[in-house]
Parts: sequence; C-alpha cells; structure tokens
Amino acid sequence: MLSEKIYRKLRNVLSPETISLQRANPSLDQLLFPRLAKIRRQPTTLASIKSLEEFYHLNSLFDEQACRINASNYTEPETIERAGLSLKNSGIAVIENAFTSEEVDAYLDHAEKIADFRIGSDSVKFYDYGARPVPLIHDNFALSKLINGSIESLCKKLDQNFSDYAYLRETPIISRTLPLRENLSSAWVTGWHVDFPTEFKANLILEDINIDQTRMQAIPCSNHLFLVPGKHYDISAKKRQSMRIFNFTGKKGTLYLHRGVTLHKNVPIENSRRILWSCTYTIEKKFPKLSPQHCENFTENSKTKIDELGQDDKSRLELFLKHKQVKPASKQELSYVN
Repeated sequence: MLSEKIYRKLRNVLSPETISLQRANPSLDQLLFPRLAKIRRQPTTLASIKSLEEFYHLNSLFDEQACRINASNYTEPETIERAGLSLKNSGIAVIENAFTSEEVDAYLDHAEKIADFRIGSDSVKFYDYGARPVPLIHDNFALSKLINGSIESLCKKLDQNFSDYAYLRETPIISRTLPLRENLSSAWVTGWHVDFPTEFKANLILEDINIDQTRMQAIPCSNHLFLVPGKHYDISAKKRQSMRIFNFTGKKGTLYLHRGVTLHKNVPIENSRRILWSCTYTIEKKFPKLSPQHCENFTENSKTKIDELGQDDKSRLELFLKHKQVKPASKQELSYVN
C-alpha cells in the first residue's frame, strides 16, 4: 500500500491546492477525498451536481431578488422560510432590516467598552478583532431566531428527519477588515474557497457596505458542487463575465448568511474598511472551535440570561456551556479531510 506521505503528494498532484474552477474534477475529488465525499452524501450537505456544466446552468438562473429578503415586509416565520429556501437553492441569503440601528449601536457601544474594540484603530492587520468577546448578556444576535431559524429551516428542507440544532461553533466576534498595501499579501481569504461542509457563517453589517467598498462575494448555486476545503479555485476574468456573482452589500443591520459549501471570497478595496459582527454555526457537534478563555468571556455575567433561555436555545449553546468537557477532534479525525 502507498504510504500516507506518498499518497498525499500524489493527491496534491492530481488535485492541487490552487486550481482553475474550469479544470476542477468533482468526480475525481470524490475518490481522492473519501471522508469528504461521505459527508457530502448526507442530505444536509449533499453535493447534488455531477458536472460543471450543470452548475453553470443553475448559476445562470439565479434570482437575486429571491436571495434578498426585507424583514420589514414579512413576519418573522415568513422571513425564516424564505431565507431557508434561498440557502437551499443558492447557498446564500441576505436579510435586510434584520436588526435596527439602535440594536447595532448598543452592541458597538459594548464592544468598545468590554471588548476593547476601536472602529478607528490604527492597526495594520487585514483583520482586527476585539480583544475579547462581548458577553452574551449584551449580544442579542447570537441566538437570534432569524439566524438559527434560517439554518434549521434549510436543514429540515433537505432532510425531513432533521431534529438537531444550529449550534454556535465558536464565540461571536466583532471584526474590522482594513485592506492596506502592506497586508494584502497575507490575506488567504481573498481567493475563492469553501469552508467546512457542516458549518454556516452569519455576518451582521455594523456599518453600511456599498458596492465600491471592501466586501464579500459568493457564487450562487456553488453549494451543489463537490468542492474541497483548503483549496483556492481560480476563475478567469472571461469566465467571471458570464457568471452570476453575488456581492454582500447593505445597510447597517443587514444580516447575510452563507453555507460552508458555497464558494466565496473577500474583495479587498485598499483603505476601505468593513465592520461586522460574525459567528460560525455548525450542525455537527463533533467539531467545535472553542477557546476556553473566550467561552468564559462570552458567558461572563450572563448566568441569569442563560438560566432564562428556553431548552432549545440552551441546546444551541451546548458547546459553550459544556466546553470543559468538549474535546475537539484532531485534524486527522475531521470528516471533511483525509
């Protein structure tokens, strides 16, 4: 049998870490990454498209209006239903007016006081985070029905037997992205990539984002393709002209969600900052990404709020409340890599 080292070298030749999307071979990758293939056969993470041609056709039919949902026009259950459907079909969803300016301002005030987060920081890092998480008692976003309801709605559409939760995989963060000439070379996230198959990302816009500013982009319907985490998928300028590419822009209080299996990247505009509340959710408790110190910071002074939560929300916080007993899987054990 081939040694693990030789096998990995051979696999990197057949399926390199940077590859043109047009040259990607989903069928071959399913053979080269059997653990990933297994998880992508599950209903909630299913890679249903067998060819790039089929993906290009689906992408050409993408309806941006169905993806952008104005919460002011619908009841909360209707908004959640529409967001779940958009996540199912295109892998992304945007909920406008998800939160009020007052709610955002109150959070930012706590971020500056507690997390030592300065919007006008002179940091030269591409990403700059608060020194510590804002405690749950001051965070009205992490357990929002708009977020966990949309994710769980999607999962129930994909698997009628789904009875689990959208668990918080890591502590929510407040992030400031400021692309500068000196930090762009280290920004891996500026290339097209996918995340873990069982995770979802929720981002709340804390400061208006326009089309000419630093923002995130996603490729609608790429969630149906078998793509590999940790790779960069290059897309030529010519091909981009014929594809539907979605820009995550919006006013303060806009929430955007994307599935881990959806191709996305950050678009850095030099000297143009972006301020977000951001949190990762998972439907698989095996893979938490938790810092014990951050868990304690996040639950600080929040015992009364936690005690008053319903059982469903306590379950969604399970990885935090039991973080001392949780032993995250090693990289070799993770089901999305070999």
